[in-house]
Amino acid sequence: MIAHLPSGQHSTHGRDHSEAHLVVFLATIDTLVALGIDVILPAFDLLRIDFGLGEGAGKLSLVVLVFYGGLAIGQPIYGPFADRFGRRPVLTVGLAIYAAGALLCTLAPNFEMLLAARVIWGVGAASCAALFPAMARDLYSGEHLARELQLITAVFLIGPVAAPYIGEALIATGWWQAVFVSGVGFAAAAAVWLWLFGETLPLERHRSLELHSLGDAVKTIFGIVSTRRYMAATAFADGAFFVHLSATQVIIDEIYGQDRWFAPIFSSFSLVIGATLLQAHHMTFIRNARWTATTAARWVVVNGIVYFIVGVWTDWVPPFWLWIVMTVISTAWLTVIRATCVSLALDPLEHMAGTASGVIGAVSQGSGALIAIIMTIRITDHVRPMGLGFLVYGLLAAFFIARAHRASITAADSPS
Repeated sequence: MIAHLPSGQHSTHGRDHSEAHLVVFLATIDTLVALGIDVILPAFDLLRIDFGLGEGAGKLSLVVLVFYGGLAIGQPIYGPFADRFGRRPVLTVGLAIYAAGALLCTLAPNFEMLLAARVIWGVGAASCAALFPAMARDLYSGEHLARELQLITAVFLIGPVAAPYIGEALIATGWWQAVFVSGVGFAAAAAVWLWLFGETLPLERHRSLELHSLGDAVKTIFGIVSTRRYMAATAFADGAFFVHLSATQVIIDEIYGQDRWFAPIFSSFSLVIGATLLQAHHMTFIRNARWTATTAARWVVVNGIVYFIVGVWTDWVPPFWLWIVMTVISTAWLTVIRATCVSLALDPLEHMAGTASGVIGAVSQGSGALIAIIMTIRITDHVRPMGLGFLVYGLLAAFFIARAHRASITAADSPS
Protein backbone atom coordinates (compact mmCIF):
# COMPACT_ATOMS: atom_id res chain seq x y z
CA MET A 1 0.00 0.00 0.00
CA ILE A 2 1.19 3.54 -0.71
CA ALA A 3 1.31 5.00 2.77
CA HIS A 4 1.99 8.22 4.65
CA LEU A 5 5.78 8.36 4.77
CA PRO A 6 7.43 9.90 7.83
CA SER A 7 9.21 12.47 5.70
CA GLY A 8 5.96 13.79 4.27
CA GLN A 9 6.88 12.30 0.89
CA HIS A 10 4.68 9.88 -1.06
CA SER A 11 5.79 7.49 -3.77
CA THR A 12 4.08 6.81 -7.10
CA HIS A 13 5.93 3.88 -8.62
CA GLY A 14 9.34 4.99 -7.45
CA ARG A 15 8.80 8.73 -7.78
CA ASP A 16 8.68 10.76 -4.58
CA HIS A 17 6.32 13.70 -4.33
CA SER A 18 5.78 16.25 -1.59
CA GLU A 19 2.29 16.55 -0.16
CA ALA A 20 1.98 19.98 -1.77
CA HIS A 21 2.77 18.49 -5.19
CA LEU A 22 0.18 15.76 -4.69
CA VAL A 23 -2.50 18.25 -3.65
CA VAL A 24 -1.83 20.59 -6.59
CA PHE A 25 -1.72 17.73 -9.10
CA LEU A 26 -4.97 16.13 -7.91
CA ALA A 27 -6.62 19.55 -7.72
CA THR A 28 -5.59 20.19 -11.33
CA ILE A 29 -7.17 16.91 -12.46
CA ASP A 30 -10.35 17.87 -10.60
CA THR A 31 -10.23 21.37 -12.10
CA LEU A 32 -10.69 19.96 -15.61
CA VAL A 33 -14.28 19.13 -14.66
CA ALA A 34 -14.96 22.73 -13.60
CA LEU A 35 -13.18 24.20 -16.63
CA GLY A 36 -15.44 22.11 -18.88
CA ILE A 37 -18.31 24.13 -17.43
CA ASP A 38 -17.14 27.48 -16.14
CA VAL A 39 -15.06 28.62 -19.12
CA ILE A 40 -18.12 28.52 -21.40
CA LEU A 41 -20.49 30.43 -19.08
CA PRO A 42 -19.52 33.88 -20.44
CA ALA A 43 -20.54 32.63 -23.91
CA PHE A 44 -24.14 31.90 -22.89
CA ASP A 45 -25.56 35.04 -24.49
CA LEU A 46 -23.80 34.23 -27.78
CA LEU A 47 -24.99 30.63 -27.59
CA ARG A 48 -28.55 31.89 -27.23
CA ILE A 49 -28.18 34.08 -30.32
CA ASP A 50 -26.36 31.57 -32.53
CA PHE A 51 -28.72 28.71 -31.77
CA GLY A 52 -31.91 30.78 -31.64
CA LEU A 53 -32.79 30.02 -28.03
CA GLY A 54 -35.45 31.90 -26.07
CA GLU A 55 -35.10 33.86 -22.88
CA GLY A 56 -34.71 32.22 -19.47
CA ALA A 57 -32.50 29.56 -17.93
CA GLY A 58 -34.36 26.50 -19.22
CA LYS A 59 -32.63 25.53 -22.47
CA LEU A 60 -29.30 27.16 -21.68
CA SER A 61 -29.05 25.26 -18.39
CA LEU A 62 -29.04 22.04 -20.44
CA VAL A 63 -25.57 22.95 -21.74
CA VAL A 64 -24.36 22.50 -18.16
CA LEU A 65 -26.69 19.75 -17.00
CA VAL A 66 -26.10 17.33 -19.92
CA PHE A 67 -22.38 17.66 -19.17
CA TYR A 68 -23.18 16.29 -15.73
CA GLY A 69 -25.18 13.56 -17.43
CA GLY A 70 -21.97 12.55 -19.23
CA LEU A 71 -20.16 12.62 -15.90
CA ALA A 72 -22.72 10.22 -14.46
CA ILE A 73 -22.48 7.86 -17.44
CA GLY A 74 -18.69 7.72 -17.50
CA GLN A 75 -17.68 7.41 -13.86
CA PRO A 76 -18.87 3.85 -13.14
CA ILE A 77 -17.12 2.73 -16.35
CA TYR A 78 -13.73 4.30 -15.62
CA GLY A 79 -13.63 3.12 -12.00
CA PRO A 80 -13.42 -0.68 -12.57
CA PHE A 81 -10.96 -0.25 -15.46
CA ALA A 82 -8.78 1.94 -13.25
CA ASP A 83 -8.83 -0.75 -10.55
CA ARG A 84 -7.73 -3.29 -13.16
CA PHE A 85 -5.17 -1.40 -15.26
CA GLY A 86 -4.15 1.47 -12.99
CA ARG A 87 -5.13 5.11 -12.78
CA ARG A 88 -2.73 6.60 -15.33
CA PRO A 89 -3.64 4.68 -18.54
CA VAL A 90 -7.39 4.94 -17.89
CA LEU A 91 -7.19 8.65 -17.11
CA THR A 92 -5.23 9.16 -20.33
CA VAL A 93 -8.07 7.61 -22.35
CA GLY A 94 -10.54 9.84 -20.52
CA LEU A 95 -8.53 12.95 -21.33
CA ALA A 96 -8.57 12.00 -25.03
CA ILE A 97 -12.38 11.72 -24.93
CA TYR A 98 -12.51 15.05 -23.07
CA ALA A 99 -10.53 16.72 -25.89
CA ALA A 100 -12.70 15.08 -28.57
CA GLY A 101 -15.92 16.30 -26.94
CA ALA A 102 -14.58 19.83 -26.67
CA LEU A 103 -13.56 19.82 -30.32
CA LEU A 104 -16.94 18.46 -31.46
CA CYS A 105 -18.69 21.35 -29.72
CA THR A 106 -17.04 23.77 -32.14
CA LEU A 107 -18.45 21.83 -35.10
CA ALA A 108 -22.03 21.45 -33.82
CA PRO A 109 -24.47 22.66 -36.54
CA ASN A 110 -27.44 22.95 -34.14
CA PHE A 111 -28.28 23.00 -30.46
CA GLU A 112 -29.12 19.29 -30.30
CA MET A 113 -25.70 18.33 -31.69
CA LEU A 114 -24.07 20.76 -29.27
CA LEU A 115 -25.78 18.97 -26.39
CA ALA A 116 -24.62 15.59 -27.74
CA ALA A 117 -21.03 16.87 -27.92
CA ARG A 118 -21.36 18.20 -24.37
CA VAL A 119 -22.37 14.71 -23.22
CA ILE A 120 -19.19 13.31 -24.83
CA TRP A 121 -17.15 16.05 -23.16
CA GLY A 122 -18.78 15.12 -19.86
CA VAL A 123 -17.98 11.42 -20.39
CA GLY A 124 -14.33 12.41 -20.84
CA ALA A 125 -14.40 14.64 -17.76
CA ALA A 126 -15.85 11.69 -15.82
CA SER A 127 -12.39 10.13 -15.80
CA CYS A 128 -11.12 13.13 -13.82
CA ALA A 129 -14.13 13.18 -11.50
CA ALA A 130 -13.90 9.45 -10.76
CA LEU A 131 -10.15 9.01 -10.50
CA PHE A 132 -8.90 12.01 -8.53
CA PRO A 133 -10.71 10.78 -5.36
CA ALA A 134 -9.49 7.23 -6.07
CA MET A 135 -5.91 8.49 -6.39
CA ALA A 136 -6.34 10.39 -3.13
CA ARG A 137 -7.65 7.20 -1.49
CA ASP A 138 -4.61 5.32 -2.80
CA LEU A 139 -2.46 7.72 -0.80
CA TYR A 140 -4.53 8.66 2.27
CA SER A 141 -7.13 7.22 4.63
CA GLY A 142 -9.41 8.20 7.51
CA GLU A 143 -9.45 11.78 8.74
CA HIS A 144 -6.34 12.49 6.65
CA LEU A 145 -8.30 11.59 3.52
CA ALA A 146 -11.11 13.98 4.48
CA ARG A 147 -8.66 16.81 5.14
CA GLU A 148 -6.83 16.22 1.88
CA LEU A 149 -10.03 16.16 -0.21
CA GLN A 150 -11.11 19.42 1.43
CA LEU A 151 -7.71 20.94 0.67
CA ILE A 152 -7.68 19.57 -2.90
CA THR A 153 -11.13 21.07 -3.49
CA ALA A 154 -9.97 24.42 -2.09
CA VAL A 155 -6.97 24.49 -4.45
CA PHE A 156 -9.18 23.26 -7.30
CA LEU A 157 -11.24 26.46 -6.98
CA ILE A 158 -8.42 28.44 -8.58
CA GLY A 159 -9.91 27.08 -11.82
CA PRO A 160 -13.41 28.50 -11.31
CA VAL A 161 -11.88 31.82 -10.21
CA ALA A 162 -9.92 32.12 -13.45
CA ALA A 163 -12.36 30.39 -15.82
CA PRO A 164 -14.82 33.28 -16.44
CA TYR A 165 -11.92 35.61 -17.26
CA ILE A 166 -10.40 33.00 -19.56
CA GLY A 167 -13.79 32.62 -21.24
CA GLU A 168 -14.21 36.37 -21.70
CA ALA A 169 -10.67 36.68 -23.11
CA LEU A 170 -11.38 33.90 -25.61
CA ILE A 171 -14.65 35.54 -26.65
CA ALA A 172 -12.81 38.81 -27.16
CA THR A 173 -10.79 37.15 -29.97
CA GLY A 174 -13.93 37.39 -32.11
CA TRP A 175 -14.36 33.60 -32.40
CA TRP A 176 -16.39 32.66 -29.36
CA GLN A 177 -16.16 28.93 -30.16
CA ALA A 178 -12.60 29.25 -28.82
CA VAL A 179 -14.11 28.63 -25.37
CA PHE A 180 -14.74 25.07 -26.55
CA VAL A 181 -11.35 24.62 -28.21
CA SER A 182 -9.68 25.57 -24.92
CA GLY A 183 -10.78 22.20 -23.59
CA VAL A 184 -8.35 20.49 -25.98
CA GLY A 185 -5.46 22.48 -24.56
CA PHE A 186 -6.48 21.77 -20.96
CA ALA A 187 -6.64 18.02 -21.64
CA ALA A 188 -3.26 17.94 -23.42
CA ALA A 189 -1.49 19.80 -20.60
CA ALA A 190 -3.03 17.49 -17.98
CA ALA A 191 -2.00 14.38 -19.94
CA VAL A 192 1.65 15.48 -20.03
CA TRP A 193 1.69 16.17 -16.29
CA LEU A 194 -0.05 12.85 -15.60
CA TRP A 195 2.66 10.84 -17.35
CA LEU A 196 5.38 12.76 -15.53
CA PHE A 197 3.59 12.25 -12.21
CA GLY A 198 3.32 8.45 -12.18
CA GLU A 199 0.90 5.75 -11.04
CA THR A 200 -0.68 5.68 -7.57
CA LEU A 201 -2.17 2.16 -7.57
CA PRO A 202 0.33 -0.60 -6.62
CA LEU A 203 0.35 -3.73 -8.80
CA GLU A 204 -0.69 -5.94 -5.88
CA ARG A 205 -3.97 -4.03 -5.57
CA HIS A 206 -5.10 -4.41 -9.19
CA ARG A 207 -8.52 -6.09 -9.37
CA SER A 208 -10.19 -8.41 -11.84
CA LEU A 209 -12.63 -7.13 -14.47
CA GLU A 210 -14.70 -10.32 -14.36
CA LEU A 211 -18.44 -9.69 -14.02
CA HIS A 212 -18.80 -11.56 -10.75
CA SER A 213 -15.97 -9.48 -9.27
CA LEU A 214 -17.63 -6.24 -10.41
CA GLY A 215 -20.97 -7.44 -9.09
CA ASP A 216 -19.42 -8.23 -5.71
CA ALA A 217 -17.82 -4.78 -5.64
CA VAL A 218 -21.11 -2.99 -6.32
CA LYS A 219 -22.86 -5.11 -3.67
CA THR A 220 -20.15 -4.19 -1.19
CA ILE A 221 -20.42 -0.47 -1.98
CA PHE A 222 -24.20 -0.36 -1.56
CA GLY A 223 -24.09 -2.84 1.30
CA ILE A 224 -22.25 -0.42 3.60
CA VAL A 225 -25.06 1.60 5.16
CA SER A 226 -22.97 4.66 5.98
CA THR A 227 -21.51 4.79 2.46
CA ARG A 228 -25.00 4.56 0.96
CA ARG A 229 -26.29 7.41 3.12
CA TYR A 230 -23.27 9.66 2.58
CA MET A 231 -23.81 9.08 -1.14
CA ALA A 232 -27.43 10.25 -0.81
CA ALA A 233 -26.32 13.34 1.13
CA THR A 234 -23.80 14.15 -1.58
CA ALA A 235 -26.48 13.77 -4.27
CA PHE A 236 -28.76 16.36 -2.64
CA ALA A 237 -25.84 18.71 -1.97
CA ASP A 238 -24.85 18.37 -5.63
CA GLY A 239 -28.44 19.00 -6.73
CA ALA A 240 -28.57 22.29 -4.82
CA PHE A 241 -25.12 23.31 -6.05
CA PHE A 242 -25.96 22.51 -9.67
CA VAL A 243 -28.98 24.83 -9.50
CA HIS A 244 -26.53 27.62 -8.69
CA LEU A 245 -24.04 26.54 -11.33
CA SER A 246 -26.50 26.30 -14.20
CA ALA A 247 -28.67 29.33 -13.35
CA THR A 248 -26.43 32.00 -11.80
CA GLN A 249 -25.36 33.54 -15.11
CA VAL A 250 -28.99 33.84 -16.27
CA ILE A 251 -30.10 35.30 -12.92
CA ILE A 252 -27.33 37.91 -12.93
CA ASP A 253 -28.00 38.81 -16.56
CA GLU A 254 -31.77 38.61 -17.00
CA ILE A 255 -33.26 39.14 -13.53
CA TYR A 256 -30.78 41.71 -12.22
CA GLY A 257 -29.41 43.09 -15.51
CA GLN A 258 -25.83 43.00 -14.20
CA ASP A 259 -24.19 40.86 -16.89
CA ARG A 260 -21.02 43.00 -16.92
CA TRP A 261 -20.41 41.88 -13.33
CA PHE A 262 -20.77 38.14 -13.98
CA ALA A 263 -17.04 37.28 -14.15
CA PRO A 264 -15.99 39.09 -10.95
CA ILE A 265 -19.06 37.84 -9.06
CA PHE A 266 -18.57 34.24 -10.14
CA SER A 267 -14.88 34.44 -9.29
CA SER A 268 -15.62 35.94 -5.89
CA PHE A 269 -17.97 33.02 -5.23
CA SER A 270 -15.07 30.64 -5.85
CA LEU A 271 -12.76 32.59 -3.54
CA VAL A 272 -15.31 32.47 -0.72
CA ILE A 273 -15.91 28.76 -1.30
CA GLY A 274 -12.15 28.14 -1.23
CA ALA A 275 -11.79 30.04 2.06
CA THR A 276 -14.67 28.06 3.54
CA LEU A 277 -13.04 24.78 2.50
CA LEU A 278 -9.80 25.84 4.19
CA GLN A 279 -11.83 26.54 7.31
CA ALA A 280 -13.42 23.09 6.99
CA HIS A 281 -9.93 21.58 6.61
CA HIS A 282 -9.00 23.17 9.95
CA MET A 283 -12.28 22.07 11.55
CA THR A 284 -11.64 18.46 10.50
CA PHE A 285 -8.12 18.63 11.93
CA ILE A 286 -9.40 19.98 15.27
CA ARG A 287 -12.49 17.73 15.52
CA ASN A 288 -13.30 15.14 12.84
CA ALA A 289 -14.90 14.77 9.41
CA ARG A 290 -18.36 13.82 10.73
CA TRP A 291 -18.50 16.97 12.86
CA THR A 292 -17.46 19.08 9.85
CA ALA A 293 -20.17 17.55 7.65
CA THR A 294 -22.82 18.18 10.33
CA THR A 295 -21.70 21.79 10.77
CA ALA A 296 -21.80 22.38 7.01
CA ALA A 297 -25.31 20.92 6.79
CA ARG A 298 -26.52 23.21 9.58
CA TRP A 299 -25.15 26.26 7.78
CA VAL A 300 -26.93 25.24 4.56
CA VAL A 301 -30.25 24.67 6.34
CA VAL A 302 -30.13 27.88 8.38
CA ASN A 303 -29.18 29.93 5.32
CA GLY A 304 -31.91 28.18 3.32
CA ILE A 305 -34.49 29.27 5.89
CA VAL A 306 -33.21 32.86 5.74
CA TYR A 307 -33.28 32.68 1.93
CA PHE A 308 -36.90 31.53 2.04
CA ILE A 309 -38.00 34.27 4.46
CA VAL A 310 -36.23 37.00 2.48
CA GLY A 311 -37.65 35.57 -0.75
CA VAL A 312 -41.23 35.68 0.48
CA TRP A 313 -40.68 39.19 1.86
CA THR A 314 -39.30 40.50 -1.46
CA ASP A 315 -41.51 38.62 -3.93
CA TRP A 316 -38.51 36.38 -4.66
CA VAL A 317 -36.41 39.18 -6.15
CA PRO A 318 -34.24 40.19 -3.18
CA PRO A 319 -31.77 43.08 -3.46
CA PHE A 320 -28.86 42.06 -5.65
CA TRP A 321 -26.19 42.28 -2.92
CA LEU A 322 -28.34 40.23 -0.53
CA TRP A 323 -28.95 37.56 -3.17
CA ILE A 324 -25.17 37.32 -3.70
CA VAL A 325 -24.49 36.89 0.04
CA MET A 326 -27.18 34.25 0.56
CA THR A 327 -26.16 32.33 -2.55
CA VAL A 328 -22.45 32.24 -1.78
CA ILE A 329 -23.06 31.06 1.81
CA SER A 330 -25.15 28.14 0.57
CA THR A 331 -22.78 27.17 -2.23
CA ALA A 332 -19.72 27.35 0.02
CA TRP A 333 -21.11 24.97 2.64
CA LEU A 334 -22.63 22.68 0.00
CA THR A 335 -19.12 22.26 -1.39
CA VAL A 336 -17.86 21.33 2.08
CA ILE A 337 -20.61 18.70 2.33
CA ARG A 338 -19.55 17.17 -1.00
CA ALA A 339 -15.82 17.02 -0.24
CA THR A 340 -16.35 15.65 3.26
CA CYS A 341 -19.11 13.15 2.50
CA VAL A 342 -17.24 11.71 -0.49
CA SER A 343 -14.25 11.02 1.76
CA LEU A 344 -16.47 9.42 4.42
CA ALA A 345 -18.24 7.28 1.82
CA LEU A 346 -14.97 6.20 0.21
CA ASP A 347 -12.93 5.53 3.32
CA PRO A 348 -14.02 1.88 3.97
CA LEU A 349 -13.39 0.93 0.33
CA GLU A 350 -9.61 1.16 -0.13
CA HIS A 351 -9.44 -2.22 -1.90
CA MET A 352 -11.80 -1.01 -4.65
CA ALA A 353 -11.29 2.75 -4.56
CA GLY A 354 -11.59 3.26 -8.34
CA THR A 355 -14.85 1.34 -8.66
CA ALA A 356 -16.24 2.93 -5.49
CA SER A 357 -15.28 6.45 -6.55
CA GLY A 358 -16.90 5.91 -9.96
CA VAL A 359 -20.13 4.59 -8.46
CA ILE A 360 -20.31 7.30 -5.80
CA GLY A 361 -19.64 10.03 -8.37
CA ALA A 362 -22.16 8.64 -10.87
CA VAL A 363 -24.93 8.29 -8.31
CA SER A 364 -24.37 11.64 -6.61
CA GLN A 365 -23.70 13.78 -9.67
CA GLY A 366 -26.20 12.02 -11.93
CA SER A 367 -28.96 12.29 -9.33
CA GLY A 368 -27.86 15.84 -8.53
CA ALA A 369 -28.16 16.89 -12.18
CA LEU A 370 -31.65 15.39 -12.45
CA ILE A 371 -33.00 17.05 -9.32
CA ALA A 372 -31.35 20.34 -10.30
CA ILE A 373 -33.39 20.36 -13.52
CA ILE A 374 -36.59 20.33 -11.44
CA MET A 375 -35.70 23.74 -10.05
CA THR A 376 -33.60 25.30 -12.81
CA ILE A 377 -36.19 25.07 -15.60
CA ARG A 378 -38.57 27.11 -13.43
CA ILE A 379 -36.29 30.14 -13.16
CA THR A 380 -37.80 32.97 -15.19
CA ASP A 381 -38.15 36.39 -13.59
CA HIS A 382 -37.52 35.46 -9.94
CA VAL A 383 -35.11 33.35 -7.85
CA ARG A 384 -37.68 31.23 -5.98
CA PRO A 385 -36.55 27.91 -7.54
CA MET A 386 -32.97 28.54 -6.42
CA GLY A 387 -34.05 29.44 -2.89
CA LEU A 388 -36.30 26.40 -2.61
CA GLY A 389 -33.55 24.20 -4.04
CA PHE A 390 -31.10 25.35 -1.38
CA LEU A 391 -33.63 24.81 1.41
CA VAL A 392 -35.28 21.52 0.38
CA TYR A 393 -32.16 19.79 -0.93
CA GLY A 394 -30.13 21.13 2.01
CA LEU A 395 -32.62 19.66 4.47
CA LEU A 396 -32.46 16.29 2.73
CA ALA A 397 -28.65 16.36 2.72
CA ALA A 398 -28.65 17.14 6.45
CA PHE A 399 -31.07 14.26 7.09
CA PHE A 400 -28.88 11.71 5.30
CA ILE A 401 -25.71 13.01 6.97
CA ALA A 402 -27.29 12.49 10.39
CA ARG A 403 -28.44 8.99 9.38
CA ALA A 404 -25.01 8.14 7.97
CA HIS A 405 -23.28 9.26 11.17
CA ARG A 406 -25.58 7.03 13.18
CA ALA A 407 -24.77 4.06 10.93
CA SER A 408 -21.02 4.77 11.21
CA ILE A 409 -21.15 4.89 15.02
CA THR A 410 -23.24 1.72 15.17
CA ALA A 411 -20.80 -0.10 12.87
CA ALA A 412 -17.82 1.10 14.91
CA ASP A 413 -19.45 -0.11 18.14
CA SER A 414 -20.44 -3.49 16.70
CA PRO A 415 -18.15 -6.48 17.36
CA SER A 416 -16.12 -7.57 14.33
